[in-house]
Amino acid sequence: MKNNKIKLATALVAGALILTGCGTQAKTSKVASQKTTSSSVKSNSSKRNTSKEASSKVTSSSSQKQADTLWDSTKDAQLKTFIDKWAPTMKQSYVKYDGEHSIKTSVGTVYPDNLTKVTVNGAKTSIGWSKNGKGSNSYNVVAIYNYNGTEPPLPNHITYFFAFHDGEPVVLVDQSRDGTPDLGETQNTAVKSNFAKIAGGTQVSSTESSASNSSVTTSKINDKTIGVLVSLMTDPKWFKEYVDGTMWYGTNYDGHGSKVDGYSYMTANGDPTSFIYYKTNGNIVTYKEWIPRKSVADGYFRTKTVTLTRLKNDYYSTQSQKAKIRTYLDAIKPESSYNDSLDK
Repeated sequence: MKNNKIKLATALVAGALILTGCGTQAKTSKVASQKTTSSSVKSNSSKRNTSKEASSKVTSSSSQKQADTLWDSTKDAQLKTFIDKWAPTMKQSYVKYDGEHSIKTSVGTVYPDNLTKVTVNGAKTSIGWSKNGKGSNSYNVVAIYNYNGTEPPLPNHITYFFAFHDGEPVVLVDQSRDGTPDLGETQNTAVKSNFAKIAGGTQVSSTESSASNSSVTTSKINDKTIGVLVSLMTDPKWFKEYVDGTMWYGTNYDGHGSKVDGYSYMTANGDPTSFIYYKTNGNIVTYKEWIPRKSVADGYFRTKTVTLTRLKNDYYSTQSQKAKIRTYLDAIKPESSYNDSLDK
């Protein structure tokens, strides 16, 4: 009987040990499974983070590369998109130099071929074509757009040169009708600012392109005001220096059929080189300046044209600009008082 009890106890202990072993094995298996799952989650999370970091680095690298590149085909396409949407707001249509076929303006100049013959801001300098904005010239031109005018006086044109000067974007414009073409920096804020944005790697939105000139007023402005706008465009330093007390406005009727007969003018002191003559016909303003050769008497009239729309857009579109123009108009004296000033 005693032996039977011992056998029963032994059997119970053995069973308990077996159950305990199974429980331990199951627990160990569960812990191992949890560790494996945790390790897998961490691994996947690490891969996702690594992927995000890599993607971020690629995007950053791409943006930096675009910003570091002065000019490329992507920026060139963006500029064309802007011009195509901006030009109609100026009632103009521009032809783009395609890099192979030269552009001929209505006055006979051919670009980029004739860039070797031009001056910039009245001075001879090196300027030439460049595909990427880099080169040995002082001005490296990356894009040329030309508009041949259709309104009298004909012929007339507006030619824009998008360039880099010392690595910085600049837009030059030529409207010369005779003599040596003299390029100057455009005062059109829409053209300047959008080219700068594109050159800097910033995408120009379609809203910016189409609304660039929405602020241009369609109201008529008088002849004297037009003279102020032409003067600010042609020689702002000269005009601002003399406008306070020694600037006169008048109209030239010499009766001899001279080149400036019937033209209005702004003058500082009566010297031939201090006159800016101008005449408006519809939306076209023709202006003339006397350019000396070996002497003042041996000079010639340099004739250029500009649209009234452009003058308004550049100098007479905001309230602050209009307020400033009014102060200039108040300071300018009529031609009838010119002789009186000489007698004093």
